[in-house]
Amino acid sequence: MGKLLTLIIFLLFSTGLLARPKKKLVDITHDHISYGVLSFSKNIDDFFGEEDETEPINKSKFRIYTTTLKTEGKVLKTLLLYKFKLVLPKTQKRLQIIIEPEGDDAQEGIGGTVSGNTPTKTKATTTAESLQNSTTAALRFIVDTAGIKTSVDTGIIANIPPLPFIRIRLRRDVPLKDHWVFRVKETIKWIHDDRTTSDLDLNFDRPLGTPLGKSFLFRMVNNIFWDDFDYIIALRNGPSLFHTINSKIGMNYNAHILSTNSPSFQVENYLISVGFRQLLYKNWFFWQLSPALEFPRIENFHRTPSLTIRFEAVFGTF
Repeated sequence: MGKLLTLIIFLLFSTGLLARPKKKLVDITHDHISYGVLSFSKNIDDFFGEEDETEPINKSKFRIYTTTLKTEGKVLKTLLLYKFKLVLPKTQKRLQIIIEPEGDDAQEGIGGTVSGNTPTKTKATTTAESLQNSTTAALRFIVDTAGIKTSVDTGIIANIPPLPFIRIRLRRDVPLKDHWVFRVKETIKWIHDDRTTSDLDLNFDRPLGTPLGKSFLFRMVNNIFWDDFDYIIALRNGPSLFHTINSKIGMNYNAHILSTNSPSFQVENYLISVGFRQLLYKNWFFWQLSPALEFPRIENFHRTPSLTIRFEAVFGTF
């Protein structure tokens, strides 16, 4: 009986080996390079404060940051923003509680919206504008199926009266030839009695530098934003270059064109910006300096300089 059991186990193990042929060296090398490219892009995003909301990472965090903006000819503006993420235990890192300001997703981003002249992820109804100072509380569920990372947020915007909302994020990174990565991210948001929005990123990433010492990431940014209030499509296109100087200092350089399709396709703004981000204390206190130069249509394409200063503290697990 013992010999028969041993023989059955041997046959099952052997069958498993036969069913999984060994990868060729060229495939192993391709997988290794693809993983390295994907990891490099993700590390760049993490350093500049753009977390992947579809990633089931077991890290509860509280982020608080102040953003001060001075645009030529306009009053100095300072915002106090925050974001709290609680990963619920015993949920396989799939269930989270998120508390943040409404509209925070429009203010995030590496190359980010620098001033009020930029067309408009916040352009919508009067109700939507009034919600910018409101707080949202949501329950987030994360799932990864067929290589597509998905997160679903459902919750309440603290307004009078309170407004329920649903937000769905879909993300997939597709390795291409010559170290390129096609990064697709779609965010669909529905707010009761207000609007539905679609925010689509179709970015192309490529690390630059030697295989053993990559410090630059080139990104071709392609963003398409739409809402069902005015049905205007806002586009953002152009290159960004990210430079990791060391583990504590990073810079980004951006040259973007912002355009819309109303009344016909036209350029609304040209934007050139530089971002300097530094870790000031241990692994939780950052500051970021972002000078920018814009040429908005609303100002007859006259140059409009601005400066943004941001301080950020991150509390929780790392």
